[in-house]
Amino acid sequence: MLKAKSKSKFVVVAGLSAVLMLSGCGDSEKASGDKEEKDVKVEEKAKAADEPKKEEPKEEKKEERASSDSGEVLNPYIEEDTGGKTEILYTNSNPGYVNEGSGFKVTIDEYQLVKVTGMNESTAARFDDSPNGYILTARMSVDNQSGKDVYFNGTTNIRLTDNLTYIPSNTRNFIEEGKGLRPKTYSEGIDGNNNMYKAGEKTSGLITFMITEADYQTMTSVKPKFVIEASAAPNKDFSGMQDFMQEKIFDFAYSGEQAKASASEQKFYPDLMSANNLADKKMIFEKAGIGQKQTVGDMEVTLEGVQYTEVIPTAGNESRFEDAELVALTVKTMIKNNGKKEIDIYNVPGKVTIDKDRGSALSNAFAEPRDPKSVKPGEEKEKYTVFLFRKDEFQLFKSFDLEVGPFFGDGKYLFGEKKAKFTLPR
Repeated sequence: MLKAKSKSKFVVVAGLSAVLMLSGCGDSEKASGDKEEKDVKVEEKAKAADEPKKEEPKEEKKEERASSDSGEVLNPYIEEDTGGKTEILYTNSNPGYVNEGSGFKVTIDEYQLVKVTGMNESTAARFDDSPNGYILTARMSVDNQSGKDVYFNGTTNIRLTDNLTYIPSNTRNFIEEGKGLRPKTYSEGIDGNNNMYKAGEKTSGLITFMITEADYQTMTSVKPKFVIEASAAPNKDFSGMQDFMQEKIFDFAYSGEQAKASASEQKFYPDLMSANNLADKKMIFEKAGIGQKQTVGDMEVTLEGVQYTEVIPTAGNESRFEDAELVALTVKTMIKNNGKKEIDIYNVPGKVTIDKDRGSALSNAFAEPRDPKSVKPGEEKEKYTVFLFRKDEFQLFKSFDLEVGPFFGDGKYLFGEKKAKFTLPR
């Protein structure tokens, strides 16, 4: 059921540029292994802030997807368990949802949404006392090539009005015994292996989402996201999860018609405002394929593109933006590590100088994707840098000169504190 948390707020700070402060955005609280086994009731719609992630969500190539509104039933056990009748609403047999970190790979191979009617009374009690509801079943695969045993809760969620309002997954509800996602050496009991996947293990199984009528109405009124949480770690107490695997966020399709409409929409660079459904965007200007390169020590920085967009708060999230109309400048760069040491890039600052001498603005790390954290020797990674301006001030600006850097590592600034510098298209 829908999970709700307490409300927090975005604050817009007036000045030459508006800065959106995202309190506690993004790092969704990852609980212990029993989070998925709890039924969570909605007591209110949370309008929560977020600490920015996604990754967002990182921009990625979309695979061709096979989907339909009918076909073979993925989870026939639902009818037996609920006492109701199922109707297939949507099947996605190739969603392309993959999250991989430190050699540990999680894939959603397929999923199916069904409507259930005429459920028995005990099951109806779990759907707000209604005999009708919805169940999403997904097949998840785990491939542990990390070289070590990994503890994984298998938690995912469908994000609704914001990052703290979501429908959690479960590995037991409405799943036939032996069909749910489990480690191959799974065993019950206090000392049993509930969630440890051995080095080299590959396995798959079902997970489900229980969706009430109210949840479904909310889901179809927003742009829902499918989130594979950062719930894996090489230790039993799950410490260091964020360093082992990052949360990954994807657009979620619940019908063929909605999937087609989503595919035809204009594509925007990722940020945590849109990843957490706090705001939509409207394009003002974009330029891709720029390809300008700068070298800073061992790092090669390539300016790939820019997008200037209006930030439009989604319904119910207007108050987070303090009624200020904002414009986001999002810069896409590729950062390549030609050195011999892994370099952090999450904390690399960005700065734009406005109209040469009008003033400057710093990047808004709270609104930026949380992935990637670093670049290994020989690797190249995408990085998105976000700047936020008041719309009324932005309209006066004519030019932006970008600085990326300095890079930081081993407790000090690297490469003589040098920065990559570009003049941005406007």
